[in-house]
Amino acid sequence: MEYIVIVTVCVCGGAVALTLEDDIGPSTAVGRCPSASPPQDRFTAVGFGRRSGAANHRIVRCPSASPPRDRFTAVSFGRSGFQMFDGCHSLNRKLFILQGCSLTIVLFNSDHSLYSVSLSKAVGIAFKTGLYEGYPVIDQSRNGETLGLTCWRKSITHRHKIKFILARLYPHNHAKLTHLLLRCTSLLTTRHLFQIQSHLTTNPIPSIDPNILAVKLIAAFAHFANTRHLALIFHHFLETPNIFAYNALLKAFAQNNDWHHTILYFNSQLLSPNAPTPDEYTFTSVLKACAGLLRVSEGEKVHCLVTKFGCEENLFVRNSLAGMYFKFGKVGVAQKLFDEMRVRDVVSWNTLVAGYCVSGEVGEARRVFDGMVEKSLFSWSTMISAYAKLGELEEAQRLFDAMPQRNVVSWNAMIAGYAQNEKYGEAVGLFREMQECGLVPNDVTLVSVLSACAHLGALDLGKWIDRFIKRSGMELGLFLGNALADMYAKCGCIIVARQVFNNMQERDVISWSIIITGLAMNGHADEAFECFDKMIEHGLKPNEITFMGLLTACTHAGLVDKGLEYFNMMEKAFGISPKIEHYGCVVDLLSRAGRLAKAEDMINSMPMKPNVIVWGALLGGCQTYKDTDRGERVARRILELDSEHSGSYIYLANLYASMERLDDAAQCRLRMRDKGVTKTPGCSWIEVDHIVYEFFMGDLSHPQSDKIYSMIRELRWKMKLAGYKPKTDLVLHNIDEEEKEDALSVHSEKLAIAFGLISTSPGTTIRIVKNLRVCNDCHDATKLISKIVEREIIVRDRSRFHHFKDGKCSCNDYCLDHCHHHLDRFGPCLPNTASLAFLGMHFSGLILNLDVESKIPRVWD
Repeated sequence: MEYIVIVTVCVCGGAVALTLEDDIGPSTAVGRCPSASPPQDRFTAVGFGRRSGAANHRIVRCPSASPPRDRFTAVSFGRSGFQMFDGCHSLNRKLFILQGCSLTIVLFNSDHSLYSVSLSKAVGIAFKTGLYEGYPVIDQSRNGETLGLTCWRKSITHRHKIKFILARLYPHNHAKLTHLLLRCTSLLTTRHLFQIQSHLTTNPIPSIDPNILAVKLIAAFAHFANTRHLALIFHHFLETPNIFAYNALLKAFAQNNDWHHTILYFNSQLLSPNAPTPDEYTFTSVLKACAGLLRVSEGEKVHCLVTKFGCEENLFVRNSLAGMYFKFGKVGVAQKLFDEMRVRDVVSWNTLVAGYCVSGEVGEARRVFDGMVEKSLFSWSTMISAYAKLGELEEAQRLFDAMPQRNVVSWNAMIAGYAQNEKYGEAVGLFREMQECGLVPNDVTLVSVLSACAHLGALDLGKWIDRFIKRSGMELGLFLGNALADMYAKCGCIIVARQVFNNMQERDVISWSIIITGLAMNGHADEAFECFDKMIEHGLKPNEITFMGLLTACTHAGLVDKGLEYFNMMEKAFGISPKIEHYGCVVDLLSRAGRLAKAEDMINSMPMKPNVIVWGALLGGCQTYKDTDRGERVARRILELDSEHSGSYIYLANLYASMERLDDAAQCRLRMRDKGVTKTPGCSWIEVDHIVYEFFMGDLSHPQSDKIYSMIRELRWKMKLAGYKPKTDLVLHNIDEEEKEDALSVHSEKLAIAFGLISTSPGTTIRIVKNLRVCNDCHDATKLISKIVEREIIVRDRSRFHHFKDGKCSCNDYCLDHCHHHLDRFGPCLPNTASLAFLGMHFSGLILNLDVESKIPRVWD
């Protein structure tokens, strides 16, 4: 039976009030001290329980004791009543300290070690079997402040769900509590650690070696990747750091991939006359840093020092050396080190497997893996990741299915493999399976799933992950913050994406690039430029993705001169050589503006061979501006590069037909048929109630097709009354006008919009994802529909977002004639990070159930 209660504690004057709130309703009891204010006299604790469907309470008084050592009464909760423990007796796991109007509670195990602590403004109560003892903890508060306390069952893991509060370290127990507290650093946040550090600074503990405290603090801050603060602790606390302090610092830097500081402090240790001699733990961190930086000469020098100080035979050092040489590409040296090992453990074999995987020799890695007597979870996960990186997902899945047991890392390897290979639906499906197994995802899991959500346009699932991050108290680190902001940006929620960006404690060039690109895709060019200027002010150097975002903004806004300015700035100001994607974006920018000759000159002057995408950008401009001679030349050039490029065949066939060169047009279509060239079908997705539905043009397979087409007919009638005229010239088949209008009315995005209208409540925003660019007719129709139904409709196509509202679109109708379906090209102005995977499922209806919340264990709430 699930038994979740919420307790509210209010400390005010000499009284304490506790309120129990459950499915029956709230009930409150108040206990008052005999005197005016605590802690000079007795204090009262109140306990609640449930009996026969009713809440009840009881008041127990504590004998007088000298403050601030008053022990409070422990409160517990049970199914059929309550259990009270007199806090004045010696009790394991309970110590209540009262001072002023705030309470400090520290919990101990029977062996006097610290049970669990936390400084957040939430309280966890751990239930024990039998009596279901509860351990309430109250935060430091001012008079009249009310704090919320939440209870969870014992079945919930302590690390993720039991949160305790330590309000203050008092002088009488300062040394003991600090020492115990630092043994539970995994339960603390950075804010808590700063509070502890401030206590240690203002109230030093003479009885404890500063090196011990420094080692604890360094390890704690390393957990939050706060490497800058590590050095401050090292220098502030320690006048003569010992080997443990040096090793803790180097390990912290290495764990957080701060390779430069690892080597810097190691050199400082070697050069300082008072520094301790390096040992095997020192070298494992330094070797990892050399491998991370791929500094072969430094790595070989460290190897010499390893031999000099007699650490070469150490198992950990030998494993680190082998791993380093694998990353240097010196497979033979690494294999020799492995062969010369007198003793090997599972880490040694894992190093060999991972090394061959890193070197691209997956077959050899598999041979070693199959020969291992003992395989750890790391062994399995390494092989799964290796096959996934090669795109061999079937083999990766076979290994995953054959695992005797799995942990979060194993699931992460498989989920990331699907996401990295653009199998986003499978990644989400595997995430659901992981949840059904009762495993709690970590930040690595969520980064992969958020990437899948971004590409699928699965906003509801992305929002659920956002809520889960907040509920579980996860730190919004750099990678998780970037993934969350990217998801919102690619789902058209650029305002929320900016809020996530602003809440991130740490930002890198990827963070800024995500926002710049998101603003560009959503039609906010000026804001994208402002964001770029702020990025430069913060001292960050832009990268290739940053400039792709800027060029995208210029392309969508028609800012040719601004775009050329940014393009020239790349190499001149930042030393970034433009890649073919940047050239393609500029060609697209010039072609949209009608500067076809300049666009062609740029293609011919490119330092690399232009691809189909670059020529396709120019072909679109030729079609828009009716430059038939140039268009024919460009189309033939594209077919030389890709003989199966459907867009070029269709363009040439239509061009010849318009010029009454019917034989040439027929020849183009025959060549298409002979080569088996088919046009990519237009497809649109819409998410309704955690389910993604897929629609193709004229599709009748959806269970609600009758209602969908009825809505289509209703919309056509209302749009005609509003002045809508279908652009039948876009239909190039030899059929009459009415049939052309019918063909236009059943484009995939219109079917998706109609389904959204009949499936959601009035006023709900409709979000569509399309695998091709939106055609002119659908664009004009969607503007009118947004005004008729009084809804916002957001469409993400190959190129950008279109926000339709009140009869207007965020793209301002810029150069829509450039967006015909039959060109079938990836918009070169679209950064790779915003590409949409084509799911390849040729039917309407349910294709992916994203209702993960229904399968989530209750313990996550």
